[in-house]
Amino acid sequence: MGRFDLYGDLFDPASQGRMRAFFLNDVAPLGVIRDYARGTSIDHLSMRASMGVVVRGCVAKSLVSYGGREKLLYFLRPGEVFGEMDLLDGGSFPFVLQARERSSVSFVSKRDVEALLDRRPDRYGLFVHSMTRKFRIVSLQLANSVFNGSLGQVAEALLRLASCSDPSGDGPVVLRLTQQELASNIGCSRVAVARALRELIEMGVIERRGREMVLRDLGRLSGLRDGVR
Repeated sequence: MGRFDLYGDLFDPASQGRMRAFFLNDVAPLGVIRDYARGTSIDHLSMRASMGVVVRGCVAKSLVSYGGREKLLYFLRPGEVFGEMDLLDGGSFPFVLQARERSSVSFVSKRDVEALLDRRPDRYGLFVHSMTRKFRIVSLQLANSVFNGSLGQVAEALLRLASCSDPSGDGPVVLRLTQQELASNIGCSRVAVARALRELIEMGVIERRGREMVLRDLGRLSGLRDGVR
């Protein structure tokens, strides 16, 4: 089973590649690039009339409660964006951005985005692709929290993260992910995640290499969770 067999219709690698290439090559050069060290918060609120394109590294996007609890929504890799929804519909939604590693973001003004789309209206579809992709990610997270126990939740999250990542050959899928990030993404305790990961390792389904998780058997991993039909 290849990494995209499970969610090929939802996270088609060719479509994701076209979207990332457009934002990197056509949109990012229009903006101002800012660099961030690992662990640095990204102050997107000061750039409210713009959208951000990740051009290097990896950025985590989360929601944080008044009580300080965090819900990790997804990771943004080069060619992926944030703020496009607010830019297009004029609303705003509170979220938190943090660089997971040394990262660079191009902030592109609404005026420049609108000018680009006036010249290339056919590129609206790539903005829609970015937004629907995120909607699907969050929908699968919601379904996972209802359909599965902790072991199934971890299995489902790993499969979804693999499908959304960049392809890297035909070998095993390797995810750079901490237990805390996985727990925050799923919405369960770190203890429950650690227990599930131990079980998966004992089964030979995954392997841990420091911060990396190697998915050895996607077929068996898929069989451990109850997914969307």
